[in-house]
Amino acid sequence: MYNEWHKYDEAHIELEKAASLTPKSAEVQVSLGEAYLNLGQDDKATAAFERALEISATPRIWNDIAYRLARKGAHLDRAQQYAESAVTTTVAALRNLSIDQIDKKDLGLVSAVASYWDTLGWVHFAKGDLAVAEKYVAAAWALRQGSDAGDHLGQIYEKRGDKAAAERTYALVLNTRRPEPETRGRLAALLGSDAKVDAAVAKSHDDLLQLRTITGTNWSAGLKPDAKPADAATASGIADFFVLLTGGRSATTAEGVKFVSGDERLQPLSDALRKAKYTVVLPDDTPLKILRRGTLTCPPKTENCTFEMALPEDVRSVE
Repeated sequence: MYNEWHKYDEAHIELEKAASLTPKSAEVQVSLGEAYLNLGQDDKATAAFERALEISATPRIWNDIAYRLARKGAHLDRAQQYAESAVTTTVAALRNLSIDQIDKKDLGLVSAVASYWDTLGWVHFAKGDLAVAEKYVAAAWALRQGSDAGDHLGQIYEKRGDKAAAERTYALVLNTRRPEPETRGRLAALLGSDAKVDAAVAKSHDDLLQLRTITGTNWSAGLKPDAKPADAATASGIADFFVLLTGGRSATTAEGVKFVSGDERLQPLSDALRKAKYTVVLPDDTPLKILRRGTLTCPPKTENCTFEMALPEDVRSVE
């Protein structure tokens, strides 16, 4: 909490005690390194970060150190190396996903790669490479819709002089569950008044959900008469599916679809979900698999259905 409040003089005292009590905690070493870094004690910060990696050289720790360095604008080449290692390792793990063998531990990989893209993009922002920064941060924001990535993307747009894109992005961020505290002030500064913020946010209220919703025309037309969904008010006509997307920046297709739960009469629509067009923002053409879970809803008296993809951090079960 002291680190978050930028009270680093107080933070390092508590974190030194924590490090003494839990010498095998990489997370404590990262936080201690952050405090030292912001106190200008570079040698101590480097030692704490190195100790964290000795304890746990994992993508999450690489990422956490890289993000601290990027925020401070320190040792950016090293930060880029750590962030790239986190991304590369996680992308490799994602390539092993199979729609028929989804494991609970696989569910966190999608959220993780989005976070690591954001960090790598933020490192490039700190280095002044806005074009590369935008690619990674935009991909992170599109996939996870995290407020931190959205706030970063807005800042990139601002830096590039695209005021309209920055305003739109900040308004979307303020519709997320846990908006960054600074985002409102950034949007108010662009709009010229804090009084205009609420209207801008309200205007984009439904846009976040729409960005991860696919509408299928005539999807339920192929269902047998006795398989067509009944009254949606009774929760029939609703089912959950996993969709495994594969490809690169230029093209993305659904490699596989798996029915999870809900109205079993919608299972035949797996083929429609497989053929659907998915707009996935990826930072480059590195082959990648993205696992998404979503809810298919086919209301009564219509042949159109919607497939609403859940936020990656909300997907915690394979059932």
